[in-house]
Amino acid sequence: MSRVVAVFATAALAAACAPSLPASYHCASDAQCRFGGQQGRCETSGACSFADDSCASGSRYGQLGPPGLAGVCVDVGPTDGGGGGGGGGGGGGDSDLGTTGGSHITRVGSVSVPRAARSSITLSQVAGSAAGDFVLAVVLVSTSTVTVATPSGWTVQQEISDNLAADYRAVYFQHTASASDPPTWSFTLSGSAAVVAAEVAYRNVDATTPIDAAANAKFQGATFTAPSITTTHANDFLVTMFVQAQNMTLGWQAPTDMQVAVTQGDIGIFDVEQPAAGASGTKTASFNIGAVPGVGAVDFVALVPKP
Repeated sequence: MSRVVAVFATAALAAACAPSLPASYHCASDAQCRFGGQQGRCETSGACSFADDSCASGSRYGQLGPPGLAGVCVDVGPTDGGGGGGGGGGGGGDSDLGTTGGSHITRVGSVSVPRAARSSITLSQVAGSAAGDFVLAVVLVSTSTVTVATPSGWTVQQEISDNLAADYRAVYFQHTASASDPPTWSFTLSGSAAVVAAEVAYRNVDATTPIDAAANAKFQGATFTAPSITTTHANDFLVTMFVQAQNMTLGWQAPTDMQVAVTQGDIGIFDVEQPAAGASGTKTASFNIGAVPGVGAVDFVALVPKP
């Protein structure tokens, strides 16, 4: 009987010391790495990692990860469980890694605000974000005649408007988080209109040149396909920020091999690490009823990891 008690005591102790990680060695999506209130990332090794500022990459594998990865910083793990090139990180002999110093970008989290008629829209800081994180935001207005003011500390990365198949204005912003950031930002409109917004924060983005490559496109009765971009750094983080102007609220589905960062009715933001420099290939987002034609736009950027 004492041996049984000891076994259960050992199991209880292990559970108490385990990180915020599902009771499984393997994951297939980021959603499976959310546990105990902490959102992790599913690396290409099939193991969950979690934010850890003591690691050069900003993330560490959970203690219940596969042997050789458990508890190891993502960018200094021994083999990444047999070498999958991308966000699973290890040093060793992966030729895809190392040209940027081994850093890997991680998504901190996102914030979205649903569509409503208003004269300004407020976005709060992404939970868990810290000084130095790189933030992308998009504000979609239901009419091209209404403009969006740029809050202090933000810059416009891209602006797309149309009044043909549908009337809209999409403004894409970027911001580097600082310790003096306010808890919220207000994006003021030049008039009242239906507006929706979302933002995503990323860690370990190069502070000097955060964006390696970018492209954009409009859709008028066409599938939502982002044009291919060509990266020049290993481990760039690809981010596609789609907007649709028809208020279909069908629910976005991520392009093949990308993960969902935001799916908020009119806005779908998806991301993935690209291990080797080169062409990204096109990225097609769809809805729950399939890749139907629509009206809207996309801004496609490749973020550069810290050297």
